Order: sequence, then structure tokens, then C-alpha cells
Amino acid sequence: MKLFGMVVSAVVLLVVITVWQLGFFTKLTFITEKLGPYKIVYVDHKGPYHKIGDKFTLVKSFLDTNKITYSESLGEYYDDPGKTKVEELKSIAGYVVDMKTKLPKLAEPYKTKIIAKNSYVTTVFKGSPAVGPIIVYPKAMKFIDESGNKISGPALELYTMEKNKIITKYLFQVSKK
Repeated sequence: MKLFGMVVSAVVLLVVITVWQLGFFTKLTFITEKLGPYKIVYVDHKGPYHKIGDKFTLVKSFLDTNKITYSESLGEYYDDPGKTKVEELKSIAGYVVDMKTKLPKLAEPYKTKIIAKNSYVTTVFKGSPAVGPIIVYPKAMKFIDESGNKISGPALELYTMEKNKIITKYLFQVSKK
């Protein structure tokens, strides 16, 4: 019986540690700030948001091959998965490059654009990018509503690496109601 108790305790501890590492207990702080502009090199993605990873790999490979310096990766998500069929979801996967970077002529599927300076409600999530939207989006929507704002553009997610861990900065473009 003692061995059973030790095994159960170990399993519970392992589950708690895993859930903690994924970011389920992350405390979120939301602020409103002006950010941008961002110059990005990107490719389009259509379909489930969780299957966008290969597009980031494609853009990173292109930038590395062409020796184009970039900072963080950026996902721009246009549709609400609760209101749009999964196969119809539209987004882009790209990387932020310096505004002064001269880019070569880009051929399909690569594109570039500038995301203008805007007002955003932001927060930083230090956990799995797969878990982040589940935790962040509902709390962000509540904060946005309670602060007298409304969503006025696509959601942006900026991804950076810190000590082998992905840090996601969520940006929700807002305007006053």
C-alpha cells in the first residue's frame, strides 16, 4: 500500500510539473501600448492555426539562405476559430526584419509587408505556444471589453527564444468602443 501511495504521489507531482511547464499557471498582465511598425517577410497559411509551424520553418530557411537578418517570428491571425470553419482560417507566418533592410525581389510564396504602428492590448506568455491561446485569448477579450476597447484588427503573436523556451508576446489591435 505504501508503494502505491508513492507511485500515485509521483504521478501527481509529474502532472503538476508538466502543467506548470506548459504555462497553465502563468499570471498574465495586460497593458495597452502603441507598437510598430513591423516589416515582415512572410508566407500565407490557410487552415488550422496549430498547423502553421511548417510555414515558419519555410520562411526562416529562406531568410537564412539569403543571409537576411531577422529578429522574432510573427504570426498574424485573421479569423476567430469559434466563428470560422477550421479549413477556412487565414493567417500568415513570418519574421520581423529591420525597417531599413533592403530585400531582394521576392518570389511566391514569399511576401513582405509593413504592419503600421497601432494601439495594442498586450501580454507576455512564458509557456507552450500550443497552450497560450487557450489561456490568453479569453482573458484578453475580457480585459479589452472591460477597458472600453474593441478589437480592430488581426491578433499578432511575436515569438522569441529565451533559455530554450518560447516566449510569446500577444498583441491585440484595439480602438475605443
